[in-house]
Amino acid sequence: MTHLERGTVLEGRYEILQVIDRGGTAMVYLGRRLGLDSRALVAVKELDPDAVKYDEYRNEVEALYNLSHPNLPKIYDFFEAEGRFYLVMEYVEGEALDLRTARTRPSEAEILDWAAQIADVMAYLHDQDPPLVHRDLKPANLLVDVKGRVKLVDFGIAARVSLRRSGKVIHGYTENMAAPEQVAGRLVDQRSDIFSFGATLYYMFTGEAPPRDYASPDKRETVRLDKMQIPFEVDQLIKKCLQLNPDNRYQSFHEVRERLADLRGYPAAPSPVRLARPRSSKAKPRVIAGRGIAMVVMFVIVLAWNAYAVRSVTGPTSVVYGETVELSVDINDPDLIWKVYDLQDPQRVRQDYRGTSGGKSLRFSPPSVGSFRVEVYRNDRLVARLKRIDAVQSFQARPQSVIHHRAILRPLQSLGDASKSGQWRWLIQKPDGTVVIVPGEPEIAAYQFDAIGAHVITLETTVKQGDAKPVVVKSPSVTVEIVNQFVPEPKRVVNLNPGFEQRSDGMPLAWFLVGNPSHYVHDVVKSGSAAMRIGPETGAGYVWSRWVGRPGACYRLTVWVKGEAASPGSLQVINIRFRSKTSEAYILPEVSTEESWEGSWDWRQMALEFSVPEGVDPMIEIVLNRLGDGTIWFDDCIVERLK
Repeated sequence: MTHLERGTVLEGRYEILQVIDRGGTAMVYLGRRLGLDSRALVAVKELDPDAVKYDEYRNEVEALYNLSHPNLPKIYDFFEAEGRFYLVMEYVEGEALDLRTARTRPSEAEILDWAAQIADVMAYLHDQDPPLVHRDLKPANLLVDVKGRVKLVDFGIAARVSLRRSGKVIHGYTENMAAPEQVAGRLVDQRSDIFSFGATLYYMFTGEAPPRDYASPDKRETVRLDKMQIPFEVDQLIKKCLQLNPDNRYQSFHEVRERLADLRGYPAAPSPVRLARPRSSKAKPRVIAGRGIAMVVMFVIVLAWNAYAVRSVTGPTSVVYGETVELSVDINDPDLIWKVYDLQDPQRVRQDYRGTSGGKSLRFSPPSVGSFRVEVYRNDRLVARLKRIDAVQSFQARPQSVIHHRAILRPLQSLGDASKSGQWRWLIQKPDGTVVIVPGEPEIAAYQFDAIGAHVITLETTVKQGDAKPVVVKSPSVTVEIVNQFVPEPKRVVNLNPGFEQRSDGMPLAWFLVGNPSHYVHDVVKSGSAAMRIGPETGAGYVWSRWVGRPGACYRLTVWVKGEAASPGSLQVINIRFRSKTSEAYILPEVSTEESWEGSWDWRQMALEFSVPEGVDPMIEIVLNRLGDGTIWFDDCIVERLK
């Protein structure tokens, strides 16, 4: 399927921004609604009409259009354009459960919370008249957003069902998650979704689909120490969902929901030893003796568990590449060996250490960006593990800036391994909660802030290595507070003639004009009676000023800028230069900021913070410049000493 280009407008009201998912018969785009709510993002699903008939595709629309539930996406529109069908729905910024569980192991509390949400929305669907059976419930069709809310998606094979009919079955499902009656092509009902729910819950704990005979009473499970243990009570719930005979499963999601409510808050622990109750008072002496034996057996089991169970390594689940974190295990043995494996090359030991602090600690510095597994061995036997720790990239952004500022976002670290490649995207959560996705080119991105308030920025890196499954890691988030303007305090201003008002022979005092000086001073002003103009009349010029800096001081420069007919690619530039007081040599690296505003605009503020190191006593120069065609005015160029 060929995809729509960025900027394509459908039906005159939906602009395509980028591709966010694709399959054999469908393409999903990130788009936005044009008009008064142009900031609202939507997901636009495009279907290939050669692969699926219109009536089959319409199933998804009919299934969702009249539904309203917090765990279901909202449907906005459905139409045909140029021979293709389009479904416009709520954009959910989230991660599919299969990817979420692969990226980092969720806690039992998280899993049970997700399960409760899934059971709630499935009960809602089954309560429809007639019931709506999803028939493809699986981790890939469940999205978790940044607030932990689960969204059930992809109703392409959903159907209204009646227990009294023998209607046609659409053979669309995921085999290792589907109920046996669905795989066999027999009639499905609500209990088929309950089977898929059990398979999904099993997957969330283990990272894989359950064996087909997992719920069989004759099934003898082998303990897999490399899998997250399923608590006993949860395991019983899963097995009841996975019964091969639908009559032996829970009969409704209301029952499942009630059972989950009882389980919420259970600690993750080995299955408890259960002792039989006495049937009569005559049997009590034997039972008491039996209890004593059972206590001994239980004590032996606990000792064996402590001796041979694989323990958890304690420590953070992510670290910035290039930094070091401490990992530890509750085992005192100076001969412990710590091994680090790259999850994309799991058989090769990337690092091999002997622990510190009696063997129980490791100062871990990741060898590259990616995901790693840490294992601890005693006499060649695995005794502890951290299933996943992510090595991530970080970035810097100003903690505070002004509206219309164009931030250049770039990671501070490389991937650290020439055999790895990456794809980058920047997730920017705006003050109203919407999330803007800015793809890196390849890793660097630019974003212009258009709203007042706190913006939370996260870098998401998809790491690829050969034919291995890509891993997705996320940087620590950075919050940027956007304000309408900075208002300088007069007592902190350190530069002379910031408003260009004081003149000598028509030229502003304390400013040096490069180009054609007679055309610089202009009466189009932000305040006062003068501003500096750079345009065709001044030639390729710029203006600059200087003052004496103070060692250890921190400064903020603000200047107002107005533009007219600025050409595409134009730049508005502020440079701060540090010169020696005794020579013209530069003694510190230049500090600068730039905007890329085009066309014409009224007065906007630019800002730049900088500091002078202790022990350095420079002359500081301000340079105001523009690159490109058009005319730029500068006014009220004020430098404050913040400390």
